[in-house]
Amino acid sequence: MMQLPKDVVLHPELRMFLEVEPNGIQMTAFVALVNGLKPAMDLWIKPAHWSAFCQLVEYFGLHYHINAFVDRTAKELDTLPAEVTNTTRAALAKSLDGNAAAHVFISKDLVLLQEAVAYGWYPLLIDDYLVQKHVADFVPFGHTLGYPTCCVEFFHQRNNWKSDNTYYAAYQRTWSEAHIFSNGLMRHSAFSLVSHMPCSFHCSNSIAAAHQLYGLIETLDKPYADEIKSRLESPFLCLSELRIYRFEGTLVAVNCIEYTDVEPINPTSPTDALARSLAQGNRCMLEGNIVRVFKDNRQISAYLARGDQYGPECPFFVQSSG
Repeated sequence: MMQLPKDVVLHPELRMFLEVEPNGIQMTAFVALVNGLKPAMDLWIKPAHWSAFCQLVEYFGLHYHINAFVDRTAKELDTLPAEVTNTTRAALAKSLDGNAAAHVFISKDLVLLQEAVAYGWYPLLIDDYLVQKHVADFVPFGHTLGYPTCCVEFFHQRNNWKSDNTYYAAYQRTWSEAHIFSNGLMRHSAFSLVSHMPCSFHCSNSIAAAHQLYGLIETLDKPYADEIKSRLESPFLCLSELRIYRFEGTLVAVNCIEYTDVEPINPTSPTDALARSLAQGNRCMLEGNIVRVFKDNRQISAYLARGDQYGPECPFFVQSSG
């Protein structure tokens, strides 16, 4: 998991959030929530951080609701076929201890909180039986979290891991230059200005909302805002929701990145084979669905992206500006 640089997040209220989520995941969404730019959000609170969470909601005057105690590392989850789960899956736990976490919703408004709770749940394994989320709940859930209507509708239409790739679909819909305020590739980190999947990398509604949020963060903690901007301006390689890589480098052609460093972006596994290959090179090229890695002018590896699997891989490069 990527760590926040030591010279960012100087504001005491942001440091309070890090006591709840040390990696800073969803910290920008939390800033939006407490400043009235987001109606509600959900968090996964581990036992060791529960006390800090209680202090956080009390300090900001927030309402919260515990949806369930869940274990996202339960061995039973490994028995499930890949095609019935996605990035968010968990088994029901009896209490908040061990590897369990509390899935909670928070909001400044009790009515808005209740609306989020009504629609906000994920596939849950209960006594070896998988309870799937009903498709009718996806759209209202997106609205209760404050996502743009265009992005909610796009996600509803294209979020099909059996036959589609949502990030690639958004890339295909990007008819102008990609914008850092509409780049959702780092939404599972501390460095995203959107917590949803934009309908394109130049969604005007996402850009408008993220622009407001960026201004707030810049006021609270300028070094943190600068770090967010710097990372979002980086070139990325995206294969799917599970395999994303950020480079310190430049997109020198539509199919070529030259770089000095690379990092896998959550939820990409730190032990990912392609990430290890990329770490050994300094140039990456795309040739259809083949990812080629070079060290100087010598090819050192090649990866064949699979479009015929659950969670189809559709590799593309993108570098945003703002």
